[in-house]
Amino acid sequence: MKKLIIAAFAVAAVAGCMKQENAVENEGTPITVKAGFSVTAETKAMNADGSAFAKGNDDFRICAYGGSDLESSVLYDNIFDHQVDWNAMDSKYHLTPGKFYPVNGDNLYFYAFWPQSASQENTGTRASAAATFTLDGNQDIIYAKDETGYSKTGDGQPNLQFSHKMTCIEFYVIAGEGFAEDAILNSISVLGQPNSAKMTISNGTIAYTGSAAYSKSNLNVSIPASDEEAVKAATMFISPNQSDNKFSISVVAGDNTFNNVEVGLVPNDGTLEGVKYKVTLTFKAKEIIPTATILPWVPGEDVDVDIQ
Repeated sequence: MKKLIIAAFAVAAVAGCMKQENAVENEGTPITVKAGFSVTAETKAMNADGSAFAKGNDDFRICAYGGSDLESSVLYDNIFDHQVDWNAMDSKYHLTPGKFYPVNGDNLYFYAFWPQSASQENTGTRASAAATFTLDGNQDIIYAKDETGYSKTGDGQPNLQFSHKMTCIEFYVIAGEGFAEDAILNSISVLGQPNSAKMTISNGTIAYTGSAAYSKSNLNVSIPASDEEAVKAATMFISPNQSDNKFSISVVAGDNTFNNVEVGLVPNDGTLEGVKYKVTLTFKAKEIIPTATILPWVPGEDVDVDIQ
């Protein structure tokens, strides 16, 4: 018999377990799970440089389905959006509360994500189970699965590789010719973005709905002069489903307000999903001129935006 525990290997770690009626064991051999990121990232669940999960409480969430095969598998032991914590005593990630493999030897199928979902649907059936997340621009959505199937009698362990489901925008600012010296960036708003994301657990597909502005206010960032280096002002996560790969921003700098400034992004392999862009806002007398570069979530190009 095996107890569900998550151990840190490589970049990150995550795991799950499953349920059949009257088939849950109460103790046993721990499950250790190899996991990591398919690309590096900065998310709420990670440390500052994006190299690993934070070692604390509620680091990420898991789901587990079980049965004799994948297609017939059902939710096991109510493990859906289940909390995972770091345990400093044994340097492993554990489900909280702990869970165990089923005594009847059925297979386990693992799914994981972050952040915690706002609501869930059809959790008992793997193919139609969904989690809905509230979006405000401050959080990436990450997802991983391992449908190999593992049981208490097998030697294998789940190996989950997380991927990023949203697009990361890092805003940098710099003054252009003719713009006021010592100007202060007050706020950046990304316009026309969804406020809800519904993810199908079995494949990580996301449907984005709603409309909202993602805002970073009270930034109080000094805009460097044109002969200095651009400085990072804010980071936001947006839907990868941008019309014509463009989105609009509004910016307040000192006494100046710049509305509906368009930013264009270059897709990587035909998609914006999982791509991080460095967007440099160059403030000029009458407009903002943006430029964008893809950063190492996925290699690619920058974006520059002139604001005047």
